[in-house]
Amino acid sequence: MAPKYSGPPLADIRKCFTDLVRYGLTPQSVSDRGATLMEMQIVLEKRPSLPDSATDDAHEAADMAAVLDVLTNAVDRAHIPASTDRRVLRFVLPIYDDYRGASLSARRTVAGEKIFDGDRVVSSGTIRTSYEPKALDWLGGGLVQLEA
Repeated sequence: MAPKYSGPPLADIRKCFTDLVRYGLTPQSVSDRGATLMEMQIVLEKRPSLPDSATDDAHEAADMAAVLDVLTNAVDRAHIPASTDRRVLRFVLPIYDDYRGASLSARRTVAGEKIFDGDRVVSSGTIRTSYEPKALDWLGGGLVQLEA
């Protein structure tokens, strides 16, 4: 019998992803909008312990590192079956450092350029309406599986 999942509801995880995509994967956005992910045991296990005297910035950086580690592993370790979904997530969240400061529009544009290894380009609007929601759903399900 599979272990019972006791983490946050999938709908809350999915909402958290939507917020992180919208605002970018930064220490501040994880701190402000990532509380649902910070409830997950798989994230808490990756968070480095800090002394009581640590600054807010240090806590935000630790939370960001833990969330990024878990999301990267969920995307890269075959918890997302379709390569197109993995590519979308790497750019839209973004997992890649090079795209963390980029606007959401720019991240979606790059995802559209890279989704099929450059063989075919998909518009940023199609990424937003078709590919991104499905990829985020897969990511949420993957985290629930990892947490169970």
